[in-house]
Amino acid sequence: MKPLLQNYLALGVSVVKKKMTRKTNTVLIGLLGTILMGLSTWVVITLVELQVLVMMIQQELMDLDKVIGRIYSHMDRLSQR
Repeated sequence: MKPLLQNYLALGVSVVKKKMTRKTNTVLIGLLGTILMGLSTWVVITLVELQVLVMMIQQELMDLDKVIGRIYSHMDRLSQR
């Protein structure tokens, strides 16, 4: 006997080895499918949020680029006078 099993038997705990049945496998597959579906949903939502944030940052940078371009244009116009 394995030492862990001997410890359980010494404590008076009965260890019953149960064979995996088709019903048990079906339940485990359903549980695993539910967990994977939840994880994949969370990943998709996170990716969409990141994509939105990146698009917002890109838009802010484009707006900043326009402002800098206007400042340079104004400075060039003033220097030509």
